[in-house]
Amino acid sequence: LENGNFESGTTEGWTTFEQAYPDEQDFNGNAIPWVNEDANTSGTGSVLIATSIKGATTSYAITPDTDNANNGDYSLRLLMNGEITCPVSGGVINEPDGYCSTYGPYIESGAFSAVAGEKVNFAWLAINGSDWYEVRGLLIGDGADDTFGTADDTTTSLFSQRGDKVTSFQIVSNTVSADDTYKFAFLGGTYDATGLLGVGASLYIDDVELELNNTIT
Repeated sequence: LENGNFESGTTEGWTTFEQAYPDEQDFNGNAIPWVNEDANTSGTGSVLIATSIKGATTSYAITPDTDNANNGDYSLRLLMNGEITCPVSGGVINEPDGYCSTYGPYIESGAFSAVAGEKVNFAWLAINGSDWYEVRGLLIGDGADDTFGTADDTTTSLFSQRGDKVTSFQIVSNTVSADDTYKFAFLGGTYDATGLLGVGASLYIDDVELELNNTIT
């Protein structure tokens, strides 16, 4: 994939969106694993998407990063800091399994063709900032109409997790299930674990690749 390891020191080959993820409501109510490294505890939570993001106090940034890289000199950092408003029911914050979440910024790779049995691989790292991280990686297929953004798109979750920090890069390898044209989407995000409505975290992505099938017929 073009610039899959970000060693160009740029975002060349990727489309970057320094904003909230527009389809974040699609994750509302989803189960998500969480890890508290400081307390050595883990479990499963339920996603509750924030009602609003306070624009004047919220910032998004996507930058090549040299402080945290899985291999080589660079990774790509997706950073969010800001304040949110959680859903309110009867004057009380509605928190079925904690406080609320928001996603952004996010990036998308260029389109690439893959066949069933090939693998997509990458490394990710997340670090809490003003609060916990909540991050996701998606593989999106353009479906039978060969057009992204239509009803027959397919979406595969490659990873999703919330927590206070990740101690080292996590390596993800996922087998492609069907011949199609695909693109990666990586979503930074944050979770209001403190309940104080100030949020922020970083997601680092590195070494994104398509591992070709070595069988020749």
